[in-house]
Amino acid sequence: MCRNSYITVLLLFALALRLSATEVIPSVFVKNYTVSDYKASCQNWGLSVTDDGILYVANNSGLLTFDGNSWKIHELPEQAIVSKIFTQHGRTFTSGSGNYCEWTRNEYGQLQYTQTNEIPVALQEQPLPFAFTEGQITATAKIDHYYFIGTARKGLFVTDSTGNMLLRLTADNLLQDNQIHDLLVQQDKRLWIAMDNGLALLTLRPPILLLGERSFTGKPERAFLQNDHLYLKSNLGYFKSELSPNSSFSQIPDKEARELFPPSEEKEKIQLADLFDDTEDLGSFSGTNRIYPISEQSCWLVQKNEAGLFHIEDRKPHLKCRILFDNFNLNLVNRGQSFIPLNDTLHLVSTMQGVVILNSRQILEEGLHTFTLPHLTRIEFTDNKRKQHAVQPENKTIELPHDFMELSLYAGTSVFTFNQQISYLVEGVSPDWSPWQKDGYVNLLQLAPGKYNIRIRSYAIRGPFPETDIQLIVRSPWYETWWAALLYLTIIALLGWGSTYRYLKFQKKKTLDRLKAERQEEQQRLQKLKNELLETELQNKNDELTRQTSAHVRKNNLLQSLIDELDQQKKSMGEGYPDRLYKKLRASIEKSLDDQEDWNAFETYFNSAHRDFTDRLRQAFPDITPGDIRVCCLLRMNLSTKEIALLLTISVRAVELRRYRLRKRLGLEGDINLTDFLMKF
Repeated sequence: MCRNSYITVLLLFALALRLSATEVIPSVFVKNYTVSDYKASCQNWGLSVTDDGILYVANNSGLLTFDGNSWKIHELPEQAIVSKIFTQHGRTFTSGSGNYCEWTRNEYGQLQYTQTNEIPVALQEQPLPFAFTEGQITATAKIDHYYFIGTARKGLFVTDSTGNMLLRLTADNLLQDNQIHDLLVQQDKRLWIAMDNGLALLTLRPPILLLGERSFTGKPERAFLQNDHLYLKSNLGYFKSELSPNSSFSQIPDKEARELFPPSEEKEKIQLADLFDDTEDLGSFSGTNRIYPISEQSCWLVQKNEAGLFHIEDRKPHLKCRILFDNFNLNLVNRGQSFIPLNDTLHLVSTMQGVVILNSRQILEEGLHTFTLPHLTRIEFTDNKRKQHAVQPENKTIELPHDFMELSLYAGTSVFTFNQQISYLVEGVSPDWSPWQKDGYVNLLQLAPGKYNIRIRSYAIRGPFPETDIQLIVRSPWYETWWAALLYLTIIALLGWGSTYRYLKFQKKKTLDRLKAERQEEQQRLQKLKNELLETELQNKNDELTRQTSAHVRKNNLLQSLIDELDQQKKSMGEGYPDRLYKKLRASIEKSLDDQEDWNAFETYFNSAHRDFTDRLRQAFPDITPGDIRVCCLLRMNLSTKEIALLLTISVRAVELRRYRLRKRLGLEGDINLTDFLMKF
């Protein structure tokens, strides 16, 4: 069998199904709890159950509690272990690591411990009336005429009153571990088992049992009881099983099966309208189309993973019982035959896990004693500063600030029932009940200010679901309270009283502002006019600089032409052209080329048009020469190399060399244009 970490169901022997037979070997249901369930150490040493259905477990991590839905570990200082637990006169004591503690609950439902020197006397276990030699005994318990014997290494033994072994539960079949530390009887039918690795709850003679795995028997299609034999037809063939000890399903040959299973007649599909006048009385089953008649007066209805047994009288439904298969970790098949009646009491149920036998009479009898009202064990909320606050769980009204972040409610049922499922509804927030859940945790995030009714119900086999209500009030923010409204009225009155003064003051200020704006506008107009004049003046200076520069270029060009012509005449006439006259004329022309007054006039116009350019250049590059500055000025005017050569009366090659040296002096990279740099400087 594939073992589930939460619930393992096994019919060890099917004799318990026969109503008239004497029970010798018991059938059991085992529900395992792992570390992932209770979030504490795997080692559990002792057990105790209180009258209100709370399980206490001595655990390596501290004191572990379970209210039927929520697990919680209560730690001791220095992570001390709890090795023993005692309950005496309604008081709970623990011991371990040399510490003795008494545990009580405070006003918020939280368990607190106080160290004590009072050491209660542990209840003495009754000695076995027979010798047991199968293993070292660690714990014993008795239910009816069965003895349960826990051992140190060989698991749990079940014997009769004479010591004959009937069952043995180990890690190979139902349990998680073979080392048993403690046993505790609950309600004369259930047995809690504390193991070195996990916990388990064993139920004797449960109403729902798994007969065979789906992997072997397949999906049931037809079944019947005959002479204490169960016959089954599935998609994998034909099977039978005796209702006797050690029986199991065996496959039937096809020849024998054809005689046992006559051809089935095709039945017309039944609708709810064929059985009931008003389907609203069916509650959550009102929309189902999965109907399985038992007789003319009763039928099973299935909705999702829940089944309801209804009695039909005058075409009106009367609920006899309902079963939520989540409580047994079983899943009904979605298609095909889910319920097959075997007699008035026994029903074969097809689940994803395998073939299940359901005893409706036993379910009805046990349903009379499983009314469990859900109760809150813990209430906490988180404020807008992420600080957590506790609320007394007995409160029927919870008040929260308007800006709370999260509200957590922990609802429990008890360990006295299989139906450890709860559902909740927040009226005004959601129109539907939440799905059934096991953990008992209700979490609500920020809600608008107002009043809310939180309804929490627990599952019940029959009758209305036990329900508890809690009123939730989310307070309005301070600015929406009555005293805030009074403050608003006072402020309005003060504003009305001062409105005339404020209006006159405003009008005066408005007039002053208008006059100020007019003055500013006039100043801006004058400044604009001044800027336009400056712009015009600057443009005129630029134009004059351009004209002067152009004239200088033309003059130098003409003088250079005269020098060239003079040189040409001297060359052609030779000695016929007197040297004294040639040199005097050439010197006069060259003096005109290098006229300092022209350069002074150029610099005056240049500095007027390009303010502070030369000063900024000298400040940025202290080692720059006057000749370099002249080249920079001419380049800033975007003159060509030839024009610069004419103005400086040097060759084009000399200008290029000056440009090269100037780039190095200014520290320019090769990809930076010298003229662009100077024009933007």
